[in-house]
Amino acid sequence: MATGTPFLMAFPVAKLAIKSLTIILISVTRFFRDKDAFAQLEKLLPQLIKENGGGPFRIWVAGCATGEEAYSIAMLMAEALGEQTVPLKSLVQIFATDIDKEALQVARNAVYATSALNDIPPHLAQKYLINQNDSVRVIDNIRNTVLFSDHNICQDPPFQKLDLVCCRNLLIYFGSTLQQKVMARFHYAMKPLGVLFLGSAESVAGSDELFVSQRDALHIFR
Repeated sequence: MATGTPFLMAFPVAKLAIKSLTIILISVTRFFRDKDAFAQLEKLLPQLIKENGGGPFRIWVAGCATGEEAYSIAMLMAEALGEQTVPLKSLVQIFATDIDKEALQVARNAVYATSALNDIPPHLAQKYLINQNDSVRVIDNIRNTVLFSDHNICQDPPFQKLDLVCCRNLLIYFGSTLQQKVMARFHYAMKPLGVLFLGSAESVAGSDELFVSQRDALHIFR
């Protein structure tokens, strides 16, 4: 990033373009975006937990923006695991990454406008959110399960031994060559029985040899 600073100073239009792209990427995220897709994932989670075979269930949410999808998945994991006598973070490890440091700080704070309640099923909102003035806060048991970090999926080493990789509505901004590179990284990062969860406008086209579509789940691949 340091080497790009002089360029951005010399060409403010480029700086504005990068800022605009960041806004676009952040603005489209929300809790349980594409409810049907999350319902399919929720149905699959008990099977994935059983296949895990012990040890923490490891998840990577790539391009997490302000954190809503990472927390959505954490809520579903808490539901799938049922009542526990230990903190959720001892059973589930969620690595949520992005290159936008400001968005990551919002995610770490875990405080959102009350309008977020429009996207969260009421029974989950009641269990996992706390109302405070004109906002809602994710409870600590869910918040502490997610580790947010600055990470470039195109350059930085991927996480490993993952049960679930979630990358939704980010790949559509990449060209086909870069998409294939990222898909290969995801495949390397996943366990043999791991699952890839993509956005509604995305597919594994160009990387068909690496992934197989999950039956009855349009955007879930193994």
